[in-house]
Amino acid sequence: MKNIKYYFTATFIANSPIHVGSGLDENSDSDILIDASKMPVIPATAIAGKIRHYLKSCNGEFDFIFGKGKLGKNIEDVQSDIIFYDAVFDGEDNQVISIRDNVKIDEKGIAENGAKFDYEIVEPGARFNFRAELICENLEFAHKIFSEIVQGFNCGDILLGAKTSRGLGRILIINPKYMAIDLSKNIKDYIDFNWEKVSNEFISAKKNLNLYETLKIKITVNTFIFIRNYACVTPDKLNNNKLVDAEQLSHQDGSAVIPGTSWAGVFRHHFERILNKTGQSTDLVKEIFGDVDEQAKYKKSSKIIFSESIIKNSNMHNRTRTAIDRFTGSAGDGLLFTTRPCYGGEGELIIKLLKNFNDINKVKNLIDICIRDFNAGFLNIGGEGSIGGGFIKMEAGAWQ
Repeated sequence: MKNIKYYFTATFIANSPIHVGSGLDENSDSDILIDASKMPVIPATAIAGKIRHYLKSCNGEFDFIFGKGKLGKNIEDVQSDIIFYDAVFDGEDNQVISIRDNVKIDEKGIAENGAKFDYEIVEPGARFNFRAELICENLEFAHKIFSEIVQGFNCGDILLGAKTSRGLGRILIINPKYMAIDLSKNIKDYIDFNWEKVSNEFISAKKNLNLYETLKIKITVNTFIFIRNYACVTPDKLNNNKLVDAEQLSHQDGSAVIPGTSWAGVFRHHFERILNKTGQSTDLVKEIFGDVDEQAKYKKSSKIIFSESIIKNSNMHNRTRTAIDRFTGSAGDGLLFTTRPCYGGEGELIIKLLKNFNDINKVKNLIDICIRDFNAGFLNIGGEGSIGGGFIKMEAGAWQ
């Protein structure tokens, strides 16, 4: 009999940007979900869906706790044993929401016409209050479930929102607490319950299963990085009378970032180039990076995840240039512009590969070639590569 009522609380910390779309486009092409106070919120449906998918992918033994709807005339509804609540923003920072630019790049590395779009994100470091409750038969079972959930988030296997395979949606769980009530012995505590009483320290059991193999790569910027942020035109910090037309993408704390979308684009195009040059089929690229066919209403999810890379110890400098008229060799009329790239610095790129992918060893070899080509100067990332931008050194560890 299910007599144990188990309550769980924790703090979600955004370890990367988060995008949980609202379906609106008032501030960008895709706005995030906000509450009545205009602050971001992660809906319980998004949390429950990702957790259920993760637990089912691990072993499937917990799938029954989520209940089920009617599948036929002779099958009744089964109520869920677990309840999730909306994760509500915990803070007073009104600058936690920002806008990201994206542009679709074709196979030649050129931006496609009309393919620029932007979307809102929740900045890294944002905190949310997470709550859940479970009805079950014994305390050990409840501890096992929430151990899987905590470690699934903290190892990066559970990611929330959209664009998770491109560095978004990484959550860390801190300060987990629990409270268990035996309904057969202590119904009064159940009646008098409030969330402030959940105070027992939760310690996760050891987890042996990860869904992904992980490669950590130390990166060093040799020249400069320039991944354009057009979300706003900003004043020149050294000269208030001048505007910066485009600056290096960065978080609101000022740290430069290489987004997972940029990493994925570079690796995807180089995979195709390698396979083409060696006379092999490029079908593997769609299989590993995912594919969408709007006309056929066909979608295939990505089996590779690229993290965002925060560049530390870097400097942002303004750079004013003018376009040259190719016929006269003189400065183009009205074509003076100022950019603000990121010079130097180091960071980390994390690549995760789904373990049950059939061609995982072949993909690892392709990744190794990409790393060597970065180090040889054959590959770069971001804009202005033809004038020295985006060249980096990579030092890869071992797959784990």
